[in-house]
Amino acid sequence: MDRLGVPLKVREKRLGHSDARLTLGVYTHVASEDDAKMAGQLGRILHPFAPNQKGKGLAQIEQTLVN
Repeated sequence: MDRLGVPLKVREKRLGHSDARLTLGVYTHVASEDDAKMAGQLGRILHPFAPNQKGKGLAQIEQTLVN
């Protein structure tokens, strides 16, 4: 439900919880793919005109930024 963007109150009710903290504490997990997706989206928001750096190593990216 988290990945689908279901509102917390709906998840809480669906799971039968009386407290949102229980829902968040037990059922909300950060998956590495979710973290990577969020980082990419945030990067595009903060740096909308930056070239696509996918597949490049850190040294190559730093060199691109210096030039």
